Amino acid sequence: MYVYFHFRCWLPDLANDTYEVQGKWHAVKINQSIPWETHKDDSLIYSDCELYVTNDKTVYNNASVPENVTKEECHSWVYDQSTFKNTFITKVHPKELNPSLH
Repeated sequence: MYVYFHFRCWLPDLANDTYEVQGKWHAVKINQSIPWETHKDDSLIYSDCELYVTNDKTVYNNASVPENVTKEECHSWVYDQSTFKNTFITKVHPKELNPSLH
């Protein structure tokens, strides 16, 4: 049996970021920061590898997605804990997964 462990890039300017959306403000911040990608089952998910590079002059579309920006690799992640609170990865690499522990 295979269980997919959902995760996405951690929002660098949000120390208490979680995979679970914390409210409308959080959903907007995620859309402004993390690109969508197609999962192997053809569903859309947030990237687990890239973040948008934005600044004060960035223009956003109606869905709060930045336009004409580059992307950079992310180095920390947040995980969906609705199925598993902890896994081998979250126990072995807690600082990489939760930057607030640095």
